[in-house]
Amino acid sequence: MEAVVIFVYTVNVLFLLSFTVRCDTTVQYCSYINIHVVKEDGQPQILTIADPDSDISCGCQQPQVGQPSNTDSQSCYSQTSNKTPRPSLPANDENSPNTRKLFQPTGPDGLPYPAHRIPMPPFEHGARYWGLAPTVSILIEDVMSKICGDEKEQPVICDIFRRVSVNCPPDSNDNKDYIEQCTSYIVENDLLPVPTGDNSADNRIAYGHVLIGAGLVDEAVEYFTSLTREYPNLASAYHGRGMAYIKKGFVIRLAERALADFLKAAELEPLNPEHYQCMAELYIPLGKYREALDSVKRAASLTEEPTSRILFLKATLELTAENFKLAEVEYRESLRRSREPQTKYLYYNLAVTLYYRGKLRNSIETYKELIKMEPDHTEAHCGLAHAYSKLGDFINAKKVFNKTLQLNNEHLLSRQLKGLYHYNEGCLQDALSEFQVCLQMEPQNYICQYMESLSLTSTGQFYKAVKGYTKVIVQRKPAIKMSPEFIKSHYLREYGRFLHHNLDEILLDIDFDGQLQNEFKNKWIKLEPFGFKTPYTEQPGISPSISDVCPTGFSELPIEVREVICFARAIGSLMSSSTDGQGRNGRQELAVGLASMHIAQSMRAVSAITNLSDFVFLVLDRTVTWQQVFDIAVKYIRLVNPDEPMFWLNKMDEKDINIGYTHDMYIIKGHTINVKMMHYFDLVYRLIRTMISVHCGEGEMYPEEIMHELASAETFEELIDIFHKDIFRDQGFVMSTQLSSMKNPNGPKHEGVMLSIASDRSGKMTLSVNLPFNKEKATAVYQEMDYVFFELYHEIKKFGGKTTEDPDHIINLILSLVYYFLNLSPISHGSSAVAWSVAVGLIMSVGRDVTGRIGPGKLLEIEAALTGGPDVFSAVTKTWMKIKRMKDNPLLRIHHVSKMLPTLRDVLEALTHVQSDCYEVFAISKNIIV
Repeated sequence: MEAVVIFVYTVNVLFLLSFTVRCDTTVQYCSYINIHVVKEDGQPQILTIADPDSDISCGCQQPQVGQPSNTDSQSCYSQTSNKTPRPSLPANDENSPNTRKLFQPTGPDGLPYPAHRIPMPPFEHGARYWGLAPTVSILIEDVMSKICGDEKEQPVICDIFRRVSVNCPPDSNDNKDYIEQCTSYIVENDLLPVPTGDNSADNRIAYGHVLIGAGLVDEAVEYFTSLTREYPNLASAYHGRGMAYIKKGFVIRLAERALADFLKAAELEPLNPEHYQCMAELYIPLGKYREALDSVKRAASLTEEPTSRILFLKATLELTAENFKLAEVEYRESLRRSREPQTKYLYYNLAVTLYYRGKLRNSIETYKELIKMEPDHTEAHCGLAHAYSKLGDFINAKKVFNKTLQLNNEHLLSRQLKGLYHYNEGCLQDALSEFQVCLQMEPQNYICQYMESLSLTSTGQFYKAVKGYTKVIVQRKPAIKMSPEFIKSHYLREYGRFLHHNLDEILLDIDFDGQLQNEFKNKWIKLEPFGFKTPYTEQPGISPSISDVCPTGFSELPIEVREVICFARAIGSLMSSSTDGQGRNGRQELAVGLASMHIAQSMRAVSAITNLSDFVFLVLDRTVTWQQVFDIAVKYIRLVNPDEPMFWLNKMDEKDINIGYTHDMYIIKGHTINVKMMHYFDLVYRLIRTMISVHCGEGEMYPEEIMHELASAETFEELIDIFHKDIFRDQGFVMSTQLSSMKNPNGPKHEGVMLSIASDRSGKMTLSVNLPFNKEKATAVYQEMDYVFFELYHEIKKFGGKTTEDPDHIINLILSLVYYFLNLSPISHGSSAVAWSVAVGLIMSVGRDVTGRIGPGKLLEIEAALTGGPDVFSAVTKTWMKIKRMKDNPLLRIHHVSKMLPTLRDVLEALTHVQSDCYEVFAISKNIIV
């Protein structure tokens, strides 16, 4: 389909409205739900059912109804490829300075290439597809259970009812009188769920319900069957038999019979909400969520004031459909009207809903309320711990995880999430312990197997890691074969072999981008299944002659090495910020610190060289470019998390560069909010409002009703509700920023980032920041960075390695270099960590110290994307950094990082010391000034 494109200009921003429906490569989740069913023996049974309407390629295995699933049942997600290219913005048309052409790279057949999408980690990573799911109890109760279910109220009839024996026929002398007394009680007190209005018929229906409640289920089925033959139009008889089928046991054959009876009852009595509510409760475990939602909506519409149970079911189905805002409203209303036994499910599901809405603190308080009611609720403790972890409150997360495992030491989901929490914190030994316990409990658990192997790779234990990845790869279950863990294991097994083979090589001499094949890298960063068009050469196997990394105690390391590690940890800790959804990672902070120190030490040495032809790195021994400076940071930071491959995009195959790459950073997907981006909601709200007003000033494109709603929207959430309307899902909207040029201020601007509103394959509205990388943009931005770096070098050279008296201009150049880097995003992952490392390193090289952290709620890459230009970005960033002059520069005395940690083995070993005690080192070292 050919895109219709309209361009509207303002001073700094280009608005692009595209009427092409684009399918982004996104993470598609299989919806699923935990269902609690009480079996005949009184024991709870948990079913985990996948949504059959979700993308079939997701590969979720749907458990058979009636087969209990483990409480740690997992859903999965898959990557789906975009078939329509996202437009990229070209340079200005030479013939018309006020128009632009849509640039779409084409293949040999003349058709546009699909853009390469680089998937970002899901912002609820570790929760949705690891088992935190809504819970609903199947609560189709018989009449006598409702009467006698409340311990506080025990009518006399319940004593009589309990005397009914399941071992005797209903008409036996032992049972007959008791059953008749209960039958009369039900009719006299109008307790029938579906009364007929005829006293004789009601007595017969009530008799059948007493049989159900007494456990005489087979007799009840026969009894109601005889009634349907005698009275084929009696809805109550079909309804009663449906309830009897459910009491026989929740297996698919009986569930379908029960559903058929409820459907027949609804056909005979279309205005009775009881039939529709029972249908909804049956549709859920059958995996028919849409039918369940339709039924419960019908039940709600037939009552003046829907019951708490109806609202609960409706909210749970809205939650499963990811309509989180509506689910929250329904749960709160249900909770207001609720009474036991579903209150605990209400609190739990409300907490899950609030979590996915990004209201982490509200979710935490709701979990706490549930725990007050039920202190031994394991899932509530697990959800609370995960919410703390997501908030970045690792201290409370650890406490609650420990409490969860005290309640149930074999709670598999808690083991998984606690291991993930330790991994994200950078404490890999603690993570390994949790994943290993998980594998002892369930040896075939591929999530724990994958995470154990990933932790082993990060610590340099490649022999065990490769074996672990192989165990994931050889599993043959369809759900596993379509999972990200299965796909990643193929690449990480090869990557682990590559790292092992280069363990004793100088880190800066290892050519990660050149030694790994381009197709391998390209498919890995896009998370495509392992398989190649060109011949692929496997990496050398694990060689016995190369030992794995052997962790050394921190106190056993030479004092010079400990000085480097401790100083690096102090520097790297400044990258952390108090941003919801982004906790501190000690391993990443250490890598950032090492990279910053290495850059600072090398640039100080380079700046002392007087001859331009001698402008070389002491270690690299070749002419310096800005990319080599950034590559130092890349080499350290790529070792932090092998799960996110870091490669230079400009070193890919020419064809892939022509196609281009796009980093997608979702703000909202459907009704799921990216918690890390919440600080930018107001800014995005203002940008969108400005975009629409400017666009409509050129020519109104939307109905008057929509325009009125847009004008009256006062909050970001109200704006998002409007964008869920069909007109926006069908058309889409893209705003593109432009980068001003420092090299040629009066020349054309360069393509920046895109703020897009579009619809994904499942019809969910997405709001995202997209960073395109294509050949044309890369060429333009590279020229800017070459220019800035050359200016920076000459400024630094003026001082010959001495402390700069007035470094403000130099610091502005450094931050401008970082600004262009972030807007280009020329590496597949980790741009912000790399950019911060370079900025801090270059600032330290001119005798200045960074003493501040990134601002609360701030993200470096978003600041660069949404600020007006390099000067504004520099001004904002300097307020965070709180740059001061170094009184006593320790870099002049501490040994060079490349000499203390020269090889890959040395750096991997150093990265394990994220929790080591540095106080002793500070006390005895003369080189580190605290």
